[in-house]
Amino acid sequence: FSFSAGVAQGQPGESVWDAARRADRALYEAKSAGKGRVFDASRK
Repeated sequence: FSFSAGVAQGQPGESVWDAARRADRALYEAKSAGKGRVFDASRK
């Protein structure tokens, strides 16, 4: 069993869809980095 995740915290003035899009991109970054990774889109 392995788990990868992408997370993002909504920013002031940002739509929910934009935050979800950033989280989705972070998820794919985590998956490409290998198993068991979590990427935080807010830290960029």
